[in-house]
Amino acid sequence: MPVAASWKGILLLIENTKNNLKNIENNNNTLEEQLNKLGTTFKDEGIEIIRKHIANTKKQIEDTVPSFDTVLKNMVTYAFLLKKAEDDIQ
Repeated sequence: MPVAASWKGILLLIENTKNNLKNIENNNNTLEEQLNKLGTTFKDEGIEIIRKHIANTKKQIEDTVPSFDTVLKNMVTYAFLLKKAEDDIQ
C-alpha cells in the first residue's frame, strides 16, 4: 500500500525540531539566570529543588541532542531521496 510522504514537510519538521531544541536550551539557561538573580530572596530550601531540576533538564538535553542530531541527519537523507524520486517521476 503506497504511503504519501512530503520531502518539504520532512525538511520543515527537521527545521522546527532544531528550533525547538534550541528554544528549550535557551529557556533553561534563562531560567537558570533568573533563578540566580532571585536566589537571595528565597527563605527556604526551595531554590535548591529548582536548581536541581534545572541541572537535570540541562543534562537531559545534553544527553539527548546527539541522538536527535543522528535522527535529523537520517531524515535529511530520507527527504533527499524522496525529492530525487519525485524528480525522477516527473
